[in-house]
Amino acid sequence: MSIEIRQAEPDDLEALVHLDFRNFGGVVEEGDVDEAREELDLDRFLVATEGGRLVGAAGSYAMDLTLPGLEMLSMSGVTWVSVAASHRRRGAAARLMAGLDELSAGFDEPLLGLTASEGGIYERFGYGVTTAIRVIELDRRRASIHRRFEPEPVELVDGQHHRDELFEIYDRFRRIRVGEVSRTPILHRIMTMDRKKPAFAAMHRDGYAIYTIESRWNDGHPVHRLSLTELVAVTPEAHLALWHLLLSVDLVGPIRSTRAVALDDPLPHLLTDPRALRTTDLNDGLWLKVTDPVRCFDARTYRADDRLVVGVVETVDDVRAGAEPVQTVVVGPEGCQEVDEAPDLIACRPALGPLLLGGEATGLARGERLRAEAEVLDRADVLFGTGVGPHCGTPF
Repeated sequence: MSIEIRQAEPDDLEALVHLDFRNFGGVVEEGDVDEAREELDLDRFLVATEGGRLVGAAGSYAMDLTLPGLEMLSMSGVTWVSVAASHRRRGAAARLMAGLDELSAGFDEPLLGLTASEGGIYERFGYGVTTAIRVIELDRRRASIHRRFEPEPVELVDGQHHRDELFEIYDRFRRIRVGEVSRTPILHRIMTMDRKKPAFAAMHRDGYAIYTIESRWNDGHPVHRLSLTELVAVTPEAHLALWHLLLSVDLVGPIRSTRAVALDDPLPHLLTDPRALRTTDLNDGLWLKVTDPVRCFDARTYRADDRLVVGVVETVDDVRAGAEPVQTVVVGPEGCQEVDEAPDLIACRPALGPLLLGGEATGLARGERLRAEAEVLDRADVLFGTGVGPHCGTPF
């Protein structure tokens, strides 16, 4: 029996939720289907079926991505991609991903983005890693804010009762952080206020922190574990105040976070002992696939008065083989357009996402994602570079 790919329908929702939870190792509980009904736009979802039974799915959120220069660009936020273990290696995933490309074009979204559960899947579909996820651990007993700083007050609140204020703060924040994406109020609530795991919330007028605490009394020597879900700060003052509060929570030993601390976070400079903050892991974050290079690169700003002609090929193997470009575009502050010129630089499609958000061309060339002369790589590093590196703290 063959696998068919079709548009998702409302009657698919319950089976879709059960398929997704099973494929990602979860168990559907009361309220999960209702939450998905509130969260998902099934017009943006495809399902794979065999004999009328769902065996795979993929969909997207309508999102905006913040580019260098703080311009917003519409993006398909790819999500819920999975195929049942019983139906793998039969081409369903490739057909679902191709179908999402078509849906994205229909929604007039010039790029697609995703956060991956596994790191070895998506480059072959044209996606490239554009941001990093820094996993940290901070020993609260060793860490304190230096006395030369004077933190502003922060309020401890019930996050469920302040959802609108938290969302408004996040929406201000994502507009000033290259690499961050928009959320709907529903998606923001689901990401920050897990109904199955009550969380604490600390709120500043320009920021907030969401965290949970796992009790570990340790026979009278408490070392509770504080898990920081998210810390959003529009201003340096909010960042300082929120960290001062977190480091003041009694009975806590380690503070851990998967996404809240960016690579360029100034926290070490605020601490009396910077070594109290440890990076315990570093993973890929946001992956981007640029399907319309002209629109994407025309929407960002540049750090030099220069122009480069970029020839686009599809795969890393095409770069190695010296394949002819499928598209050639001129990139620079004077505008981007398709041209019929000899390229200065050849880049595979997975390299376009990193370049779009300020990735280093020299590093991409060493990884054979693009090819150019050394002088061109130097120019590209300056042209595409950004003062502040991209960061995306939104899993989707």
